[in-house]
Amino acid sequence: MEGSHLANTGELLEFSAQQLVDCNVKFNNGCRGGHPIYAYRYYENTSAILNDSYPFVSNVTGERSECRSDEMFMTDVNSVRYFGVKSGDIDAMKLALNFNPVSAMVEANKRFFKNYKSGVLATAKCGTTVDHSVLIVGWG
Repeated sequence: MEGSHLANTGELLEFSAQQLVDCNVKFNNGCRGGHPIYAYRYYENTSAILNDSYPFVSNVTGERSECRSDEMFMTDVNSVRYFGVKSGDIDAMKLALNFNPVSAMVEANKRFFKNYKSGVLATAKCGTTVDHSVLIVGWG
């Protein structure tokens, strides 16, 4: 949502991950499991809160606490439109990237991913057991 908001407004905001960990328990399990689509569904009816207003509760990221979204300053940013791109459909991904950044699921526990520094990550060893969400901002 941050990337999409930036692409559409020119304003870079950092939204609270803790808000999703605490408040999106109907669809996700904090940092022990979730999916971007479920976050977008949550934001259909709830506005995003800035990270400064709703930071992580401790140095242990992903630790759940009581949902405090009613107590915090909500932005006017929520998800109004999103859609899925079938895994492996490169043409659909390129088309989607013409409009907004694309959230993608990857298997981040692979050695090549952990050692990634910069540039285009190109490998056939990506894996299929997804455990992390990343943002695709371009191609080619």
